[in-house]
Amino acid sequence: MALFGRKKPTIPTRPTPVDWARNPRGQFYKFLTFEPEKAGLTGGGVYVLWHSGVQPRWVYVGHSDNIAADLDTLADNDEVMEYNSRGGLFVTWAPIKPEYRQGVVRFLTESMEPLIENPKAARITEEPVPVLVPGAKAA
Repeated sequence: MALFGRKKPTIPTRPTPVDWARNPRGQFYKFLTFEPEKAGLTGGGVYVLWHSGVQPRWVYVGHSDNIAADLDTLADNDEVMEYNSRGGLFVTWAPIKPEYRQGVVRFLTESMEPLIENPKAARITEEPVPVLVPGAKAA
């Protein structure tokens, strides 16, 4: 499948595996202690925040040309940070090509129903692009 390659494919019906970022130990990053620049995070793509705990939930989904800057902004957002007390916030991202980012965010937002609505995601008119959510395994 050329979803992230050179040719623009038709939208897949089955979710495409995505290489969601993990730390060197193979775990997802803790948002509170995550330093985007130290982790070498440069460029754009799609990112996801969630909290763990007794009832884990997706918290926020977004896309950006500068993920590090977006994550720094979210770290200063009281509404986002209040979920850290519910088992800790975690973050991951994937370097999705610009022409697919909105479709991926739309799919993730519709399927994961994050607790905090991304106002940009609500205005996306692109067709959803199905991808596997962070932590999911391909069937």
